[in-house]
Amino acid sequence: MSLAQFCGSRLRDARVARGMTASLLAERVGVAPSMVSHYELEKNDPKPHVMARIASVLSVPESHFLKAPLSSGEPPYLYRSKAASTKRARESAEVRHRWFLEILEFVSSAVELPAVQLDDIGGRKAPSEISDEQIEEAAAEVRRRWGLGDGPIANMILTAESKGCAVSRFAFGAEDLNSFSHYDRVPSIALNADSISAVRGRFDCAHELAHLVLHRSVKRADAEKPETHKRMEMQAHRFAAAFLFPASSFVDEVYSTSFDALLSLKRRWKVSVQMMIRRARDLDLINQDKYERTFRDLSRRGFRTREPLDDEIQPEGPTVLNKAIRLMLDQRLVTREELCYQLRLDVGDIEVLAHLPTGFLATERWGEVVEIRERVHTKTGGGDNTDNVLQFPKR
Repeated sequence: MSLAQFCGSRLRDARVARGMTASLLAERVGVAPSMVSHYELEKNDPKPHVMARIASVLSVPESHFLKAPLSSGEPPYLYRSKAASTKRARESAEVRHRWFLEILEFVSSAVELPAVQLDDIGGRKAPSEISDEQIEEAAAEVRRRWGLGDGPIANMILTAESKGCAVSRFAFGAEDLNSFSHYDRVPSIALNADSISAVRGRFDCAHELAHLVLHRSVKRADAEKPETHKRMEMQAHRFAAAFLFPASSFVDEVYSTSFDALLSLKRRWKVSVQMMIRRARDLDLINQDKYERTFRDLSRRGFRTREPLDDEIQPEGPTVLNKAIRLMLDQRLVTREELCYQLRLDVGDIEVLAHLPTGFLATERWGEVVEIRERVHTKTGGGDNTDNVLQFPKR
């Protein structure tokens, strides 16, 4: 047995998660900037009073720095925005999403989470080899495998979660960073809680699902190439539209591409009018001239950034971790205190990342520590998309 080791990469990750530079952290802690670098590179260990100050400034328990390094995985993180202005926000969001995955891993030791149902779908071709027809076929295949039929998807996030996708939703701190995805041990999707509308959030989730299906074998170096990234984004857009509104249903239900006609379908399908216009163009139901004129009309009416019904359709949120943690507590598989101790994260971070109410893990509710017992199995709804609710039954 040996003493716990200070983990410099944990310090760097926590600093990045809080959006701090090494210089700013050094200033707030009261040490020389070079010392923060030495701590992160493990050239020096911080003295106890310095570590306590670092933990306080970064809002993490001191034990956070004694945990094994956080795995970043080899596959690339695939983003909808690669703007330089969001670099710090991207790095911060990546760390927090990996914290989310650590929570998920801990919970899965006691609760049987939905099995992954993506491993044998797509992901074998380079982006340059994927045609529009193959994208449409891939979206239809996922719907068929998941038993979704050709109708509207009641809840996009719940559907992805029920098929084994790990979905997190939290504020990224950058409006132009919509979402990202990553496929390492599990397929995972991170959504920006600051998304401007529910339909945008649903599209973002379907867009990231596209990357998990079509692009999970793409190497990091290739994904970083501007031309490849642009192609992948266009393919993900098409997949998302095809997944949310299949071609056969679109042709059957869209009798006009006027704004009012499409708006009448928005409540039922929970997709934006702009997406439907783009879908009509992708399916060659309107020509380029009609497409451009329609979008000019949207701009004239002020609907490019905000559409009617955006405030009425309720945003979707992840549910798996919320329900799993509640089940663990109800079954006395773990206490609130032990949960927080094992995760070694700030209580507020756990609540946000697990989609729990603020104050749910408040210290005054903590009780005695009990051992985690055997895993509790979970079930998901069947193939009927209208009853696609995750269930976590008692043993």
